[in-house]
Amino acid sequence: MVFGMLLITACGLLLKVNRAPTTQEHRIPPNLEMPQTCKYHLFLSRVWRSGQDKTHIIARSLQLYLPKLLIWLDVDNLDDVGRLEEDIAESAVVLIFYSEGYFRSVNCRREFYQAVLIDKSIIVVYESNASVVGELKEECAKYCTDGFLLEVGSLQEILTKDPIQLLKGGSFSAETLKLVYMHLLDNLPFYEDIGKKRVLDKGLQMPNEISSIALSSSIQLLICEENAVFVTWQ
Repeated sequence: MVFGMLLITACGLLLKVNRAPTTQEHRIPPNLEMPQTCKYHLFLSRVWRSGQDKTHIIARSLQLYLPKLLIWLDVDNLDDVGRLEEDIAESAVVLIFYSEGYFRSVNCRREFYQAVLIDKSIIVVYESNASVVGELKEECAKYCTDGFLLEVGSLQEILTKDPIQLLKGGSFSAETLKLVYMHLLDNLPFYEDIGKKRVLDKGLQMPNEISSIALSSSIQLLICEENAVFVTWQ
């Protein structure tokens, strides 16, 4: 009976370990040590009307694989809207989920401006296709005209440096999370050391990630203008 309970406990622990992303080189979970001045790993910035559900899903998905990840999300942490700038300062990285109307929001612009002002690393995540990045630039040009220190062109450059497309479903979703994890880890103290940063060079292995495969014969990919992919075996 005792042996059975121990076996169940051990299996449960193994399942938890296997659910965590690991570094490709050493197969260990990443180090999440935060800067001493920070209370959160990530600050999630979004416009309530069009981004609420998506950012909630992003936050919970990120914490599903790394439960110790501390994320600032307004529904959980916003006690005083006057502290937004302080909350940004107390976060290691700022993740902006861009959706329609983001830059129309005064508070979203406050969050973005503060992140730029104090040189926080910014991740931009968007849904749908690459045309959304163009919409982001247009909306930024229209609304980011309220006297911030940098010109609109510089702000657009920051926003479009390495935007991450939000993919859905299984291994595709895992790739989105992996990119966010990698950006975050690259800005945490543990990986500031060159030797330790090399641990990230090969990336992360996500749970249930599709690994590389070898095909027994060559294939021909036919791609139509609508971007659907048809595969025929030769």
